[in-house]
Amino acid sequence: MNTLIGACDVRDPKAESPISNKTCEQLLRLVQDRGGITITAHVTLSAGLLTTLSGSTRMNAWKSDDHLAAAIPGQIADVPNGLLQICKNKNPDYQRKRPVAFVNAADVSKPSDFGKDGATCLVKMTDVSIEGLKQAFFWTQKVASC
Repeated sequence: MNTLIGACDVRDPKAESPISNKTCEQLLRLVQDRGGITITAHVTLSAGLLTTLSGSTRMNAWKSDDHLAAAIPGQIADVPNGLLQICKNKNPDYQRKRPVAFVNAADVSKPSDFGKDGATCLVKMTDVSIEGLKQAFFWTQKVASC
């Protein structure tokens, strides 16, 4: 993990919120090239990809083939109206060949948080591995979101 963080070309690793010299798309590709999977966190919330990025940067990051899944704190129907069409792959400016897979993944900071709605999502895999998770996301993208 530390090697991957180093490869992200972070300007000041000791900063509270470090910034990379790479673009969002380059970071997505880097993770993919290293055999990982990117799951964009809090994608529809105040610090998420769809709320902090704008314009072509936001569109390109969302539409990247290396962006497989996004975490939302609840059901897709609960996504704010301004972002719902993007998440449902209905907005032509953000439309993808393969829709993003969504997982319920609200912040969990203590064991009791696991009981909250939107804190967890079951993922069915034939093989418990990064590749198994990637295949589960590909399958989910074809059928429906969690």
